[in-house]
Amino acid sequence: MSTSSSFVVAKRFVLFCPPKIILRCSIERIRLKYSDFTGFYQIMSSFSEAMHRKHLVSDFLPVLGADLPERLKDGGMMCLDVGKDDGLTFDNLAFIQMNAGEMDADWTNKFDVVTIFDACHDQMRPDLCLKEIYRVLKPGGIFGMLEIKGSSNVYTDRKEIGELAAHMYGCSVLHCLPVGSNSPAIINFSASRTVAAGLVLVSPSYSASYYCCFFDSEFRTLTLAYIETNSDALGLGTMWGKERAKNLLRQAGFTNINIVPTTIFPVNDFYQIGIHGTISAIIALGYELHLFEALAKVGSEEKPATPKQVADESGCKERYVKEWLSVMATGEIIEVNEEEKFWIPKEHVADLTSGVALQMNLFLPLHLKSYDSLCAVFRKDGPLGLKYSDFTGFYKIMSEFSETLHKKHLISDFIPALGSDLPARLKDGGLTCLDVGCGNGFHAAHLGDGIYVEAGEGSQLHISAQHFPNSKFVGIDVTSEAVNQANQRRKDDGQAFDNLTFIQMDAGKMDLSWSNKFDMVTIFDACHDQMRPDLVSHCLCFIKSPYRPTQL
Repeated sequence: MSTSSSFVVAKRFVLFCPPKIILRCSIERIRLKYSDFTGFYQIMSSFSEAMHRKHLVSDFLPVLGADLPERLKDGGMMCLDVGKDDGLTFDNLAFIQMNAGEMDADWTNKFDVVTIFDACHDQMRPDLCLKEIYRVLKPGGIFGMLEIKGSSNVYTDRKEIGELAAHMYGCSVLHCLPVGSNSPAIINFSASRTVAAGLVLVSPSYSASYYCCFFDSEFRTLTLAYIETNSDALGLGTMWGKERAKNLLRQAGFTNINIVPTTIFPVNDFYQIGIHGTISAIIALGYELHLFEALAKVGSEEKPATPKQVADESGCKERYVKEWLSVMATGEIIEVNEEEKFWIPKEHVADLTSGVALQMNLFLPLHLKSYDSLCAVFRKDGPLGLKYSDFTGFYKIMSEFSETLHKKHLISDFIPALGSDLPARLKDGGLTCLDVGCGNGFHAAHLGDGIYVEAGEGSQLHISAQHFPNSKFVGIDVTSEAVNQANQRRKDDGQAFDNLTFIQMDAGKMDLSWSNKFDMVTIFDACHDQMRPDLVSHCLCFIKSPYRPTQL
């Protein structure tokens, strides 16, 4: 008479949505904790279920063994899933909190089937996990492992697979590599690695069969060189590769390894959007850590840079920098050669070190810091909105973006548009000007220490260094953070401004004594996110009446 099969799950701990990535060199540990990735289980379990539900029983199990579905149906088998995300309540199903590298000592030769889906590469010690799996498998038992496919070279990945490799390397940078490096340092792996995306099937040496089922050639890879140190973490990252996997499996006791293709993984427009979002986040990381600047300094098409050179120049860790360069190269943001050396094309250096297009990518991680709060705001029973303080780091990013966007045109284009004689009047002096929502004070300071631009012949501009010391400028902002930053403003020569003042003030409730005070009032990208922009528009009454119709 048939008996039911039993499933026991050894849970591991991985969480998602990192608030930070630890890349800078210091005495700190080279890692993030699983608890830094809040919300991972919900997201990953939903993704994994959507991706695997259709194929798990119909395709994956038969690849593990043609008779396996029937054997499971007949019953009497013990099965272990390592790193299981969640599960329902069944009378033949148990979930246990356990370190996969230190399973129960009583489990030796206990299980007929062991599976691990997308959960090996971000273990700190996947080698110990695989050895434990070998130990708990019965002689002749089956081990199935789902991992990421690819080549063993970044140049080849870019050429053959394209942006999907960038997405996988991006996932490694944002999650898998940090949690897989949760130790004072990482162990050296100087050998190349090819990344496998699919189902890896393993049996102990008694039956000697190892299969790796891939999704399809759309999944890609890259070769990584590791820093040689003593450590308790391998720091594999998402794209660790089939060659490295086979080596670790052999070390664990598995033999006779073979590769078996699996079901094609569909990549549609929605997936493409996700790929671009990942690339955008990694671009922002590179900007924040000055990695583009470092690469531009040490690398060129004539003399490409190694990851170590970029790491040394930027003050970041080589292991992480290599993964970041891999994202940028496979995403076609930078270039890479067959030797896995990198450079920025000359025509793109300016855009990747100081351009507006680069800075546009900074807003994605900035806004996602308040993602959970934003979800609450959307709900009917949630708060009405968010506070400025919910967006930590906003003023730094917004001021850098605004300065890059406006600096070239503020005096040459914007000011003349307010009145053709206004530049000359500002130069002559005697004008009092107000900048509403001044942020870190760039606009007011740039005008106070501005460049006077006159139109020359044809389309040429004659630019001469002319300051407006005889005109006075006032900037107001609702937050103290912005005003404190603004008050740090200095002239190019390091001297303080004597014609520039910044004040913390609500633009909808300005000082009543300011009526008819200002000759010019400006507001740059600061009206639309006011709670009461209608009250802000009343600042017109603070403009001296002769210029009220034209000088806003």
